Amino acid sequence: MKVVIRIFPPPRWKKNYLENYIKKHKLPCMVFPSQAKFKAELKDTDVLVSNKLTTSELKLAKNLKFLIIPTSGTENIVLHEALSKNIKIIQNKDVMAKAVARYALDNLRKISNNKLGLFLKDKVVGILGFGHLGKFLFNALLPHGCKFLIIKKTNINGTNKKYSLDFVGGLNKINYVIKNSDIIINTLPLSKETKGLLKNKTSLLKEGAVILNLSRKGILSEKRILEKVKKGILGGAILDVYSRSIDESRYKQKNIIMTPHIAGIYGNGIINITKFIIKEVKKIRHSLVH
Repeated sequence: MKVVIRIFPPPRWKKNYLENYIKKHKLPCMVFPSQAKFKAELKDTDVLVSNKLTTSELKLAKNLKFLIIPTSGTENIVLHEALSKNIKIIQNKDVMAKAVARYALDNLRKISNNKLGLFLKDKVVGILGFGHLGKFLFNALLPHGCKFLIIKKTNINGTNKKYSLDFVGGLNKINYVIKNSDIIINTLPLSKETKGLLKNKTSLLKEGAVILNLSRKGILSEKRILEKVKKGILGGAILDVYSRSIDESRYKQKNIIMTPHIAGIYGNGIINITKFIIKEVKKIRHSLVH
């Protein structure tokens, strides 16, 4: 069984943390090709671990049986094409969601001067996107006495029945959620529907509101938000992603936290992702042998 690992880290990472950790724990069957040699290695690959896969690459992978996605996003993977070829998809959802939820709570604790319980009590939290990560955040914040307004693209009625929520609506209700939330958490994936969705809605934010962007850049206007925090109009901003054009040195203050897309590996996240990959590879190898 041949396993090929090709990971594209976020552009602002100083090094490929994920690959370095995997190499420390690698199994004999794992191969880490350079990008130049990647296509050649694909031809006899049984298991691919990657957060990117194009149509042309998939065509070369004639023997591919398993695709392990080590990240929560799939926008750079031709998922439907892989599924149509009966390739089994194994995605890392829980591991990264736990890390991001911890990142959110720890940074909220920082900007609340370590008084998180008092800070969150009776606050209205607007969670934009109620997928895997949105649900993890909801469960993490629920014990703190928050109220929840949720934006969800599908199965709205079913979600409202299952969870104790104050409001659930589709993307067409996003203005209502923004206007009425003390804390806004964006977890929406970047897509044609969501690109630029919040860029012209900064003026709708409540005075003193705190904004968290845990998703992708290109959905909201980080610069407008940061300027409003700097002027004291908004209560804070926690941005795990933001435009490269932003001068970070302008926003050095306690209630602004900016990080280079590291929420998914926060805390022990990188170690847990590595364990996830190794565990899944071992399970596949065992199933093929038996």
